[in-house]
Amino acid sequence: MKIFITLVDFLMVLIQFIFPVVKEAVTPKPAFEASYTNLGIPLASYYPEGSIARTPWDLTVHDNKLFVAAGDYDVNAGPVPVWYYDFSDSRWKQSGLLPDEQIEHFKTINGTLMVPGCDPQGNWDYGNIYVYDNRQWSTLQTVPGGIHQFDLIEYDDKVFAALGVLPGEFPIAVSNDGGKSFHQV
Repeated sequence: MKIFITLVDFLMVLIQFIFPVVKEAVTPKPAFEASYTNLGIPLASYYPEGSIARTPWDLTVHDNKLFVAAGDYDVNAGPVPVWYYDFSDSRWKQSGLLPDEQIEHFKTINGTLMVPGCDPQGNWDYGNIYVYDNRQWSTLQTVPGGIHQFDLIEYDDKVFAALGVLPGEFPIAVSNDGGKSFHQV
């Protein structure tokens, strides 16, 4: 008796044995297994659904808490609440209400959490810097012409503030005393 194997039969047998080995070799494995926990929307009761003010503009961890920046300076959505997620008890908490339309950035200057005033409510002669002492927020209204501040950095024991464009002046201010006073660069 002659055994006759067609090319198609041969390929089918080959595929059944080879394909699982090849598939295993070329299938990428994830570098790690990821999971997440939905922490909720702490601003849901403050800003309406669909509001851009709910956007988390910035995140920072300070004192074992995840701070979330929010608000909308285009539609003047202030005052803006400052929410944080407390890792020690896995709960959202509000640390204060800032007289501003939006928190755009959190900055740590000399170990202190600060927020440059993006669009402060009230007097615009001086811009605001908000300072958190791990219990409550205070306001330094010390940046001349700082109606819109977009960043703060620390360098060489000085604090620099990036401002909105001012007529005839370069929009950078500097403080030599930790933010208590500023002058234009």
